[in-house]
Amino acid sequence: WEPPLSLDDELALEVWKERYVLTVFFYDTNGDTDWAWAEEWLLSDRAACGWWGGVCNNWLTADLWIANNIISGTIPTLIGQLKKIRRLNLRTNKFKTTIPTELGLLTELTSLNLHDCVVTGTIPSTIGNLTNLRELYLDENRLVGSLPEEIGNLSSLEKFYLSDNGLTGPIPSSIQRLTSLGNINFEKNKFTSIPTEIGALTSVKEISIYENQLTGFIPSEIGLISALTSLYLNNNELEGSIPVEVGDLVSLNSIGLYGNILTGAVPFFAANASIWYCDLWDNSF
Repeated sequence: WEPPLSLDDELALEVWKERYVLTVFFYDTNGDTDWAWAEEWLLSDRAACGWWGGVCNNWLTADLWIANNIISGTIPTLIGQLKKIRRLNLRTNKFKTTIPTELGLLTELTSLNLHDCVVTGTIPSTIGNLTNLRELYLDENRLVGSLPEEIGNLSSLEKFYLSDNGLTGPIPSSIQRLTSLGNINFEKNKFTSIPTEIGALTSVKEISIYENQLTGFIPSEIGLISALTSLYLNNNELEGSIPVEVGDLVSLNSIGLYGNILTGAVPFFAANASIWYCDLWDNSF
């Protein structure tokens, strides 16, 4: 296969480069031995963007969806050369890889899905370069270390999933800049504290940080998140009283705070008729 003669030299070169990059990706992830859909790649009758899972835009890959494909091996650093890609979905594979820092070169990405990919290591700070990102799925992996401060650069982010990893340390205060965020799903990690700046996230509807290692007090600033419908902070080591401001959240309908060491008076949630789930057991009230 060769690019059409109508393409200018610069675009034709990019098309050839992408073919090389995706060929390297295929072999580095054991496509020749493990992939379920291997026969739909390395095709000689079309551009690489037209291989299985790809969506073309002007002869280059705009979307790449190769989920549930028994992919193993490592994500090659060359993936950072797919400069025009907007959505990358590799979920539910068996990579056993780290996240290459070169992913931060994919600045047109709006969606990155590495859910359940056996990803190890840390989240690279270069992820903060993906300022067009609206969806980030890194849940159900083996990530460790802290959440980088650069995560605050993702001001367009709407969906953020980090659950079921081994992430540690405080949740960075830079999260306050994610003002488009609709959810915080950080459950089943080892985070140690929630920043007071979380109150700036007024569009968040769900906060789920249960089964971590949170200590200290529940920030009263959570009461500023007027859109909040669900709050799950159970099975941590939180102390002190439940802020009265939480009880004033009129959209709140579900709250789980069991398995902490909370004390003091419980806010008058009954004033909020929308509450249908409230679990406060195993505390020290």
